[in-house]
Amino acid sequence: MYNGYAEEDFPPLEPRVPSGEVLTIRYMGSMYPGFRDPSPLFAAIGLLPDHLRNALKVEFFCDTGEVVLEAAAAHRVSDAVSAHRLVPYRRALELQTEADVLLLLQSSNERDEGNLPAKLFEYLYVRRPILLIGYERGVAAQLVETRGAGFVSSDPTQIRDQLQRWSDDKRAGRLNRLDPSVCEGLSRDEQYQKLEQLFGEIVRAERRHDGRQRRRDAPPDSPLSHETAAH
Repeated sequence: MYNGYAEEDFPPLEPRVPSGEVLTIRYMGSMYPGFRDPSPLFAAIGLLPDHLRNALKVEFFCDTGEVVLEAAAAHRVSDAVSAHRLVPYRRALELQTEADVLLLLQSSNERDEGNLPAKLFEYLYVRRPILLIGYERGVAAQLVETRGAGFVSSDPTQIRDQLQRWSDDKRAGRLNRLDPSVCEGLSRDEQYQKLEQLFGEIVRAERRHDGRQRRRDAPPDSPLSHETAAH
């Protein structure tokens, strides 16, 4: 059972994202130095030709903006990166719906294989392409790839090529919302239905067990003992 998303929390989704020259990538949430590292993205931006690099901006809404800006400076891409304070939850959802691409950072260590952050389900609901940097065989990466929800890589060259494709789509007005199937079946209500079904199965199994136990414990001349014998 996944964490899922709550549709009622989000603003209405416009079918199209405005076209233009600038590709906007946004990251929402906490940063954990050593575990969530944007360096592969910054290295990829440094590999872009000038005309694409100047038409790209990466916005971080996080609690450790100084770490982000230091990493950007180390890769000489400070002009493409900005860091902002964390914003209230509903505002964060609005910013996600308005982004061109959403950035998800995970650890590249295989020990992070089973980590499935709640933020991923919000990203999936707004149906914007996701750039996932982290462990490429993890559960989160598999969910993004199998649903056609974005691109997974920690290789700067591969990320550069994908940024070029997204930039081309943005300028051509093709960077629309992804197909609704990317978030199908992942709402919180649908996930809770699984939990309710599991509880129902447990209760029914316990009732059957109690019924059999009562028949076994019944006196030999009681109706319950005769029922047991008949079965």
